[in-house]
Amino acid sequence: MVIKYFYGDDGGFNSESRSLGSGGIWTDIIKAVNSVNTIDEDFEDSFIRNISNGNNTSFWNDPWCGDGTRLSEAFPRLYALETSKDCFISDRWHMDNDSGVGTWSWSRPLRGRANDDLASLISRIGTLQLNRNGADKWTWSLDASGSFKIKSLSKRIQTFHLAEFIINDHYLWNSLVPRKVNICSWRASLNRLPTRANLNLRGVNMGTYSCPVYVSANVRIYISMINLLISALAKFGEQLELVDYLPRPASFPSFSIKDIANGNVGSNGSFRTSKVMHGVFLTTLWSIWNRRNKIVHAQPEDVRKIMGEDIFPAIQRLSMNWISARMTSFPANWNNWIAKPFDLFS
Repeated sequence: MVIKYFYGDDGGFNSESRSLGSGGIWTDIIKAVNSVNTIDEDFEDSFIRNISNGNNTSFWNDPWCGDGTRLSEAFPRLYALETSKDCFISDRWHMDNDSGVGTWSWSRPLRGRANDDLASLISRIGTLQLNRNGADKWTWSLDASGSFKIKSLSKRIQTFHLAEFIINDHYLWNSLVPRKVNICSWRASLNRLPTRANLNLRGVNMGTYSCPVYVSANVRIYISMINLLISALAKFGEQLELVDYLPRPASFPSFSIKDIANGNVGSNGSFRTSKVMHGVFLTTLWSIWNRRNKIVHAQPEDVRKIMGEDIFPAIQRLSMNWISARMTSFPANWNNWIAKPFDLFS
């Protein structure tokens, strides 16, 4: 009743978004539903009211009959003559020897077209059987369970309405690293990071396409896994505006940034080991991009200092801090982590 008082009998779902204001949880719900309706025209009509005892469903104002049309809209003459427009189905329809019978309350006797409308109304709801032991409930026709599920709605929108826009079929979200790291990897796999080349393609004049980063090949590598990862990432330095770090070992399998995003980085260990390894890969990719940004946005006098910093201790530290904070039981200490980290999870 409170919602109807503020938003009208329809709860505000038929109101334009700009008339709803900008605040309130219910307003956000209405705007979300309206947004989905613009994508999927069947969404609004997919909610069906299943009638049992008729005690909790408005006879005139709820879309319970047939194709979901409200009886107040289908029979406006009768609705205008109704003395109790908020009445329930059980107030206007009851069972008599397994047959439905109407109980009407008009402000004046019906005549002319109003009588014809009543005959049409009875014909429309004549098969309605009420069960006094049951309860009315909403069901969602777009899911086999009858229950509304965000997952089912998301899958439907992606399958039927956004299929032509999907540019990456899979991304493995890793819960062992922060969201910003996952998002960086996802955007890198789609080539959606704001590199100078991408900004130029979008009309932002950067003045140059050249790589803003120079990294000496004589960098210290603390663990062999990082060595292999950075060596592999060197193949994709152009996309991330980086120069080669080290020659890629011939024994290391070739993979792309999309492989990192999708979790296809390879591991002969357990699922736990693979997840930790993937987390380190994501951390390394984020650290490289973060270092690039620091150089791009630094003052000219600070660039050389930043470029001289070794990023690999930070990768070790960040990956351990992030993974240990998010893992239920983390068996590593710092010395073990920098020596043979993945042996700890085998």
